[in-house]
Amino acid sequence: MINETIPVYKFWESNYPNLDPDFNGEPLPEFYGEKTNISPICIDTSIMQYKIAYRKIKAIDAVEADGLDLEEDENYETDLDNAQFIVYGMPLCLANSDYYLVIQAEAMGINGVDYVELAGDSTAGYVSGGGQYYAIDGANNWVADAGVDLCFLVYGKKTLDGDEELVTGLNKSHYDTDYPLRDAGARSKLAQGFRMPGDNYYITRVILWTKKTGAPTGNNFRVSIYEDDQETRVGGYTERKDVSEFNAAITLLQNKYYQFTSESDIRVDAKGYVDNFNNLINTHAGMLEHLWTTIMGRDPDLLDSDSFTDLKTARPEPVCEYFNYEVSFSTIVTNLEAGGLFKFLPGLDGKWYIPFYEAGVSSGITHLKDEDFLSFKCLRDAHSIHYKVQIQYNRDPNDKYKVREATSDVARYLYKRKGTLPLETYLKDGDDAQDRANTYISLIEVPQRKAIYEVSGYAFDAIPTEKVLITRERADAVGGAFDATIFRQLKLTKRISTGTVNVEALLDELSY
Repeated sequence: MINETIPVYKFWESNYPNLDPDFNGEPLPEFYGEKTNISPICIDTSIMQYKIAYRKIKAIDAVEADGLDLEEDENYETDLDNAQFIVYGMPLCLANSDYYLVIQAEAMGINGVDYVELAGDSTAGYVSGGGQYYAIDGANNWVADAGVDLCFLVYGKKTLDGDEELVTGLNKSHYDTDYPLRDAGARSKLAQGFRMPGDNYYITRVILWTKKTGAPTGNNFRVSIYEDDQETRVGGYTERKDVSEFNAAITLLQNKYYQFTSESDIRVDAKGYVDNFNNLINTHAGMLEHLWTTIMGRDPDLLDSDSFTDLKTARPEPVCEYFNYEVSFSTIVTNLEAGGLFKFLPGLDGKWYIPFYEAGVSSGITHLKDEDFLSFKCLRDAHSIHYKVQIQYNRDPNDKYKVREATSDVARYLYKRKGTLPLETYLKDGDDAQDRANTYISLIEVPQRKAIYEVSGYAFDAIPTEKVLITRERADAVGGAFDATIFRQLKLTKRISTGTVNVEALLDELSY
């Protein structure tokens, strides 16, 4: 088996200059199937950009920051082609630049009876350049009201761990009029321009003065910051407010931005790599094929296409794994084999084949009889008996497996065995893991019966795990004979010089 280590790619500061230094030199993960609770790597601490895996992925289903469920496009933005996303926390506004507070309440209807009003100043009291009140209609048309401002205060920090301070604004002492929000389609949003002072600031909160008219409803009053009038947003939105809880009199309202930083605990639910048709790779065959051709760079023509087609049909159970650790290709294949009950083996023609465990025999199977054997003996192997099988599946990206198990009273009480056989797999679902546990325990709860024989002129093109029918008039069998009994060939020693093959085969009664 190939022992090359994967993944071969790592996070380096030379590739990601603003990488969290704690992860310099860590493996860049490879990702198959669906996983939850992924801890992505922050590749740019200045803008909170995270990377999940090395290649294109199918989807980012959920992002959580410090225990809070985030909303796509509002609190984070995805880049599936690069398996990356950016978390929007506190907006970073640059010194001596103009920005706009955009106030909205999208969950609230538009009518002239139930709406919200914001305190304003009709005398252009905000004198720090860039100040201007705007009404924004449903088509994103901005209409300025010359000489008018909202009353507002903007607070921020010069550094993420710095102290909060007042950045700019116009206090309520200038309040002399109200400006309605969502009383008409022409005012689906309101905006207020402002100018930053001579320093950069991470904006922490915005204070407005609001009141309700009538009985507006909707838990979606929030404030965002734009750098232009084309919906180019800086950072995320403030926390949502329920307008039904507003007062009928002008009241101070604090709109806080989420205090996310590169130190925040970010967790992700996602779907991993895709094939050429953008389908999620989440089967034993699909994962093995992608590993072989794409990650290992091996010739796809060396894979027996019929074997892969058959395995896809026989083993449709979903698999998943997030390789955020260094592992050899042979280890991955071993775990795939354990979960899918197959073997990945080279043939004499240079191709790789995938025989798998299945019931029954195919037509044309080789049938060996007394006259075909140069030698033949049977034995019982009691070393393989185990009382318990544990199937480890759906590993948490933080290294915790789920486990399903099966036990055998036959192995425990008849054969006095107490041993446990742990098997690491990439199975995703508990029912599939339980099915595998039940299958394994049925195979190893009693002594396995082996046939060791030598034949001439047969099995030079055979590979381990292939089945053979054996008929013996005198044998270690019920009734004293094997009558077209199924065996699985496990070990083949091929002697080209003598034209003979030595075979170790396992009685396969469970596949009848």
